[in-house]
Amino acid sequence: MQVLCIFAYNMKKTNNWYPVQVWLMTFVILGPVLLLFSWLKDVHAFPNFIPELVLMLLTMIYGLIFSLPVLVVGFLIFKLLAHENYSELFIKLILSIFSVIGIFVTLHFATPYAMFAAYLCYSLAFIISCIIMNPFKQLK
Repeated sequence: MQVLCIFAYNMKKTNNWYPVQVWLMTFVILGPVLLLFSWLKDVHAFPNFIPELVLMLLTMIYGLIFSLPVLVVGFLIFKLLAHENYSELFIKLILSIFSVIGIFVTLHFATPYAMFAAYLCYSLAFIISCIIMNPFKQLK
């Protein structure tokens, strides 16, 4: 009889590109899409759509540049947790908590005027990316 444990995994190989895959999916695909939807839901935003689109692109560029330290530290945390044989669920949880804090700090320093929608959209995008991507590969 096996005991369910969120701290251990078996027969899996670490996907070393996992942190980079999640980071790219968050900042290049999901974050901008969620941010765009949050702006488009407001009918009154259409007269200001072009300036807000420019702001979104600038936020994305600054976010990519300023989030590199968070990516590096997140990568080191991932390698440490994977090396210590923690489970996929535990690794995703720890990386999500660390990265959501990192997103808030990054957006605050990159664009101090960033709206709460940007914080929320990029945090949600990271969590979705974290869920979609797999930190381990099954051994065959």
